[in-house]
Amino acid sequence: MLRSTPTFTKQKKIYSIALMSMILLYM
Repeated sequence: MLRSTPTFTKQKKIYSIALMSMILLYM
């Protein structure tokens, strides 16, 4: 399992935000 480093957490946050914006776009 990957340890949650600051960079990894930031990337995860950016990814989740992008996913949410895409869902909103297609709605």
